[in-house]
Amino acid sequence: MGYHQREGIDYSETFSPVANLAVLQIIIALGVTENFVFHQADVSNAFPNADLDEEVYMKPPAELNLPAGSVLRLLKALYGLKQASRMWHIKFRDFLLGLVFTQLRSDSCVFIRRWDGHVIIVVLYVDDMAIAASDREIINQFLAECREVFKLT
Repeated sequence: MGYHQREGIDYSETFSPVANLAVLQIIIALGVTENFVFHQADVSNAFPNADLDEEVYMKPPAELNLPAGSVLRLLKALYGLKQASRMWHIKFRDFLLGLVFTQLRSDSCVFIRRWDGHVIIVVLYVDDMAIAASDREIINQFLAECREVFKLT
């Protein structure tokens, strides 16, 4: 029931960046020119992976059979919360930065990692990602790193 949230009380920020379509088109064009390999992945149940930075409470589902008037404090973002998309973006951004990716200043949803002559580019669109890399094995390695923390499809 995120529609009951009140600005300044239940949330302060809701903005979550989304990749620019023109940037994605440029990356695809560059990738084709450089013979990159492409892949698409989706993080399953992405939002509940993200921690909340505000205190948010909800009424418990009836199935829990808790006493009347009980509330639950959410520790993770749920779909429907106004800040859920933002908190997910922060969680995944921090994950990528921890893998030594560089976030583009021109588009905060584009991340690049280079090493030993290889390059991988990850473009985030909420809980989906487009991946372009100089080698299929680089993509497989990246997906394995992601799967250690998140469920992917």
